[in-house]
Amino acid sequence: MKNSNKTIAAIIIVLMTAFSTTFAKTKKMSAEQFDLIYKHTDKKLVGTWEKASANYSSNQTEYCQFNANGTYISFVKKDAKYVITGKGNWMVKADAIYIMHGNEKTAPVKYSVENNQLVFEDAAQYTKPAQAYASK
Repeated sequence: MKNSNKTIAAIIIVLMTAFSTTFAKTKKMSAEQFDLIYKHTDKKLVGTWEKASANYSSNQTEYCQFNANGTYISFVKKDAKYVITGKGNWMVKADAIYIMHGNEKTAPVKYSVENNQLVFEDAAQYTKPAQAYASK
């Protein structure tokens, strides 16, 4: 009886050790994966984007700047001056971006970023210019 109790106890200890080491292992994730999952920011979006439009016949250029801290600012360059047209926060979930103005949250918009081109599902397209910055 003593030997069978010791055998059962040894089996239990081996199983507990195996399960505890299996559950203790963590999955390594990249900084980009962490930002997407926990901060809801996509590093591919961070930066200043210039709106690309073939039929835009005005003396102003539209920009949108997504910051790594989840804030954004939109502005236009008109007559060699930058004019702020909007401020707020942004976040991504499941390949969609949400723009927040105060307590208002826009409907999600699907986006893709490839070769310095930002394209929203509503056909708005942006490119990254050499330099375009706005002060806060």
